[in-house]
Amino acid sequence: MGEAKGTCYTEAPEDCRPLKITAERQPESQVLLEIEVEPERVEKSMDQAFRRMSGRYRIPGFRPGKAPRVMFERYVGRETLLREALEKLVPQVYEEAIKEESLDPIDQPSFEIPTFEPLLIKATVPLKPTVDLGNYRELRLPREEPSVTPEQVDEAMENLRRQFASLTPVERPAQAGDVVRADLKAEVEGRELVSEEDTDLRLTEQGMQGLPGLLEKLIGVEKGQEYTFAVAVPEDYDEASLAGKQATYHVAVKEIKEEQLPEPDDTFASEVGEGFPSYTALRERIESDLKKRTEEQAERDYDQKVVEALIAQAQIDFPPVLVDREIDHILSEQTGGGTRASIEAALRKSGGSADALVEQVRPLALERVKRSLVLTEVAEKEGLSVDDAEVDAELDRIAGDTPQAAQMRTIFDNPSGRELLGRTALTKKVYQRLRDIAEGKELPPLPEPAAVQTGDGAEGAPEMSAEATEPAAAEAPAAEASSLASGEAESETDGA
Repeated sequence: MGEAKGTCYTEAPEDCRPLKITAERQPESQVLLEIEVEPERVEKSMDQAFRRMSGRYRIPGFRPGKAPRVMFERYVGRETLLREALEKLVPQVYEEAIKEESLDPIDQPSFEIPTFEPLLIKATVPLKPTVDLGNYRELRLPREEPSVTPEQVDEAMENLRRQFASLTPVERPAQAGDVVRADLKAEVEGRELVSEEDTDLRLTEQGMQGLPGLLEKLIGVEKGQEYTFAVAVPEDYDEASLAGKQATYHVAVKEIKEEQLPEPDDTFASEVGEGFPSYTALRERIESDLKKRTEEQAERDYDQKVVEALIAQAQIDFPPVLVDREIDHILSEQTGGGTRASIEAALRKSGGSADALVEQVRPLALERVKRSLVLTEVAEKEGLSVDDAEVDAELDRIAGDTPQAAQMRTIFDNPSGRELLGRTALTKKVYQRLRDIAEGKELPPLPEPAAVQTGDGAEGAPEMSAEATEPAAAEAPAAEASSLASGEAESETDGA
């Protein structure tokens, strides 16, 4: 790409002056435009800016809007007038430049103005990503057969019994698995994390999540005693705002309760779920649920490995703005819809670091963008798409024949909902095709490049947004019912 004399694309050609444009390809699917604007055009833009601004200021000795430009500039400053002119001129000449260079930006550019006389505008323009999958149909990956051990079944049975456990007060030091009722305060370097009265603390890894180091300290505490614990949070702790810092806990123990599990017998089995005729029948159901979940997880893990291998061999070039967009999306997901600005404001108020949070989620955003790009490319090369009937089938699947069916149809049977279902259905197709490739199965011939499009009546291949290409996203956009073999229950019965 080189230099060009600009062509006027504005609605008022008399406002145009020639542009000197230099376009240079940059890494990461970007183009750097250097746009030099003729002084006459800058001057005319400033004259237009003067006419827009003149009525806003009272110039001594002149009625509003009647002061000559020379007096106006002397009063408000030439820089103020130039800034006003550039607000209109820069977008205008940028649009002319991208049309002159036949560019198709995917987002807003970043601007820099190194000189004003002559006016030189630098615009870094993000373009559509490019993806080269290489010989992706030669990709092969072995599968690992999933299995469930008796020990895993034993653990699942124990967790199920825990859901039906009662809690009995005891007069002894706390042990692992107990529930400690206490007043709890926690702070990190002067910042309060928790302040609760009469809270129940279950002394398990799961029950103490978010309170690093406290589980070990509570083993051995006694009823009626108060404790202060200082804990060094590990440098690799999941929550970046706590990692490497010192947490201080103040605990006033009010009661210690011991978990009393029901006997593993037929009576217990009859009280679980829809009721089982025997403890053996219950165990068989638990084992079946575990096998199903293990197989589903193995399928997702295999999908993930295939995509990782695909990304590793692909040549992917994309503008950084895609990662920035995905960072915003992830932050919004994690905060229930908050914008980056609102999240940063909340973090500043609480003493946290917005930059640290952004850098924490950046690797995930980068992974999502790469996955989205390669899977979209696979869909295009393989000619995969979805039609109305497939979207209807996906809607029928998630709605099912349940009391919530009507509600699910209300949520998804609309343009935006059907678009989501289309992405879900397409994701399933792409993952299935990749499994077939990686397992060396017979494949249909690739369509001719001109024919990689949807057929008659098709809705088209939806753009595969980053969040829709997670292996788990191929299951459904709605939550599935949990099995009996799920983890610890949150509810408990107090047998006091």
